[in-house]
Amino acid sequence: MYDVTSTVGRAGSRSHWSGEKAMSAARAAALVVAAEIDWDGDAGEDWVSLLVRGVPVLMISAKVPLAVSLEGSRWAPVGIEVVSVPSFEAPLLRCEFAVLSEVLGDGRAALALDADRFSASDLWFATV
Repeated sequence: MYDVTSTVGRAGSRSHWSGEKAMSAARAAALVVAAEIDWDGDAGEDWVSLLVRGVPVLMISAKVPLAVSLEGSRWAPVGIEVVSVPSFEAPLLRCEFAVLSEVLGDGRAALALDADRFSASDLWFATV
């Protein structure tokens, strides 16, 4: 189990983040990990996803400087908090509910997650 409370909290405490900055980081990361970028900012998606052969390997928040990447990624961003996971599907993450709610900026999104056990994919779906 990975307690990401402090990492998520640090990301939430930083200002001056935007979807444009997330896309800029995604473009740089896509070059490093040879990935395709998937994001529909106009539809309100909160995460920019990077896919390799259709499989997510990295997701970058458009709201706060936070990313989730597969362990072993060569991507080393500056100014972005990163949570590394062995799988996007395994429910290995936990985060204090109050921090999730504050950082996600939507109490409904936090309520959609089991704060004591969720996966990166769960986080993505809860905030779409």
